[in-house]
Amino acid sequence: MTDFRVDATLAEANYECELDWDENKKAWSVSERKAGFGKRWIQNLDPSPDDLEALLHFFRIDLKKVSFQVLSLLSPAELVLIHHHTNQALSIYAIPCEDCGKHWHVFRWEENRNIWLIYGRNCDFSWKRGDILSEHEIDILGRLRGFTENPTRPPSG
Repeated sequence: MTDFRVDATLAEANYECELDWDENKKAWSVSERKAGFGKRWIQNLDPSPDDLEALLHFFRIDLKKVSFQVLSLLSPAELVLIHHHTNQALSIYAIPCEDCGKHWHVFRWEENRNIWLIYGRNCDFSWKRGDILSEHEIDILGRLRGFTENPTRPPSG
């Protein structure tokens, strides 16, 4: 079962690709399908270096900081820790679901939109794919950032 998902589709590609984190397996895999209505997903593929590069981009990690072999085994929280150790402005945070602890929520600052967005799976198996934060999620972000006032302010470094 997928516990966190990152879109890895290349704009020029004629297929969709997603990187899936499986908390039980402690590894990333790839799901892909040809673009178009009614196409079926092929799941549990081994990620290629190009696929894993999408993780580096999403989690804002410099390629020189971690090998692709290691990258494929790091959880969303571990990838966020690498981001935190290599960046002055902390623009991404991860936390296990507060309700069940079985999947991840990632908060990511989107500078071009000047807003924090949330990514991850919900307990009802629906997905947050860059959704605007609810009041409850703003409270969680505030706790993660250590802010009691204005938790949605931009990262500073």
